[in-house]
Amino acid sequence: MAKERLTPEQINELKTLIDNKESSRPEALRAQAVLLINAKSTKEIIKLLTSFDKKYAFKLRKKFISMGLVALLDKRKAKPRALLRDCVKINLVF
Repeated sequence: MAKERLTPEQINELKTLIDNKESSRPEALRAQAVLLINAKSTKEIIKLLTSFDKKYAFKLRKKFISMGLVALLDKRKAKPRALLRDCVKINLVF
């Protein structure tokens, strides 16, 4: 059984995610791991660049092929922190 290769559209999707300033660092590292697996990189290179094991990178690639870009995105996005606390806001209003 031959392994399924990524299409050029999928590769461009991953590169866009890596270059996107709004994506988090873990998201970019996951995308980079998928690209490295697709390029048949060694486990040492994958570990050095992404700090992921080759086994985990294969899992990410499999999930990306089946689910798309959603598989690499963070489950929980960080909420922006409030600049002022509630008690300070009340004092400023009154």
